[in-house]
Amino acid sequence: MALAYRPLFELASGGMGTVTLALRRESTFERLYAVKRLRPHVAEDPEMREMFLAEAKVAGLIRHPNVVSVLDVGADTQGPFLVMEWVDGISLATFLRAALRHGPVPVPYCLEIAAQVARGLDAAHELETHTGESLRLVHRDVSPQNVLVGFDGLVRVTDFGISKVLGAGRTTGQGILKGKMGYLSPEQLRFQSLDRRSDLFSLGVVIFEMLSGKRLYSGKAPESVAGRILRDPPPSIGEHRRDVPPSLEELLFELLAKQPEDRPATAADVGARLDAIAMECFDDELTTLKDFSRDLFQEQREAMRKSIASSMQSPGLNDEATEPVPVGSPPRRRWLLGGAAAVVLLAAAIGVAVVVSSKESPPDVPEVAPAPEVATSPPAPAEPVGVMEVEPEPEVTDPEPAPSKMRVRRRRGRSRMSSRMTAQMAGPRIPEVGEGGWNAI
Repeated sequence: MALAYRPLFELASGGMGTVTLALRRESTFERLYAVKRLRPHVAEDPEMREMFLAEAKVAGLIRHPNVVSVLDVGADTQGPFLVMEWVDGISLATFLRAALRHGPVPVPYCLEIAAQVARGLDAAHELETHTGESLRLVHRDVSPQNVLVGFDGLVRVTDFGISKVLGAGRTTGQGILKGKMGYLSPEQLRFQSLDRRSDLFSLGVVIFEMLSGKRLYSGKAPESVAGRILRDPPPSIGEHRRDVPPSLEELLFELLAKQPEDRPATAADVGARLDAIAMECFDDELTTLKDFSRDLFQEQREAMRKSIASSMQSPGLNDEATEPVPVGSPPRRRWLLGGAAAVVLLAAAIGVAVVVSSKESPPDVPEVAPAPEVATSPPAPAEPVGVMEVEPEPEVTDPEPAPSKMRVRRRRGRSRMSSRMTAQMAGPRIPEVGEGGWNAI
């Protein structure tokens, strides 16, 4: 018997797709899901259909509390769709924008979020098929928009639409980079082969931004941002926060290393180190991450609950069921797809195609309208030139933070940096790291 997913209302919408909250009801059983679809004009691209099926296959295999999994896949008169776990929570980007209005996010919260993300990434990196074959998965788009902070205290990695299964053929056009500018690893920008350590660089950027409250690599011209990622030495978080322990500062230097071999070997190693550092920063006067996030978004949660209750009582609900048919059957109209989990697309922006170069004085690249990807042969490693999909960076200024309502333990002194950290910092000094605040996301 076919399952019925009855749409309640649209949760989020972006240039690429939509996310709808849907109800599965059978007798006394009720459960909410997030249904993901592409917009028709995007779904016409054969590569987008390939990405849709790849996400269904990859995310459907992952079973981990720190990963949003695909629970079902189907097709209706509108085309194929993904049914995913609905997360009652917010994206990390939304979380940070709200939290930073009250001052710096306490280090223990940052560590807890980062450790859970690391465990979710490790589950993806260690993924195997049902027959035991290692997929050697790389997420390739680790960013605050693709991390969900649930009101249940769980942090989940989502959106494996552009993930790469190594050694299993291409999932995107050759010579084309996909991801959010500012979070791409140096080897991604150089079109080099990737492994799990590429995701660890992106995780390092996310951790740095949680602690500093600023974008690490941002700017109007994508080629300028790419040049900073490739050339600038890893910055010191100690220049932004004096309450960060030296062990966390050293870990960040390793994560942000330009060469993969200088980074930790696995996300599991990173998670274990973050857990150990959290013991140094334990503060029994802080609430739990679960309580903190619920208090921060209490009004939004109440509004969402009222919307859900009202939609579930709609008289015509049973007339709007989405009845899946076999995915292999040809759709009547078009292929459609959407966002990953309930709230993850709230901060999503429309991607644009631009040419990126790492030359010393690159010319400004004007903003262009969304365009189809153009395949190009990958350049030599020393000349990272290609086509990449990035999200535009709006011009913003840092808002004046409100007086802090959080207790953050300050350290009176700082330990001397290790020789490894000093070596990582070799190079020209950066007067100020990051451009724009979190409202730039």
